[in-house]
Amino acid sequence: MKAPLQPGIVELLKEHRDWIQGRRVALISHLAAVDARGHSAADLLHAGSGFRLVALFGPEHGFDGVAP
Repeated sequence: MKAPLQPGIVELLKEHRDWIQGRRVALISHLAAVDARGHSAADLLHAGSGFRLVALFGPEHGFDGVAP
């Protein structure tokens, strides 16, 4: 039986954390990119340890979609 599909951020932090360990990280995403509990990819990276989230890149109207 195949494992259930996981959001990319969950897979990164669970299975491939070594890819970003000790690095500065930038995220290209949007607010709808969430895990199963509704936590945004940006929040998960910001709260993580062993690496540092230094930049967010989002759509035309800002990461939260509220810029004019």
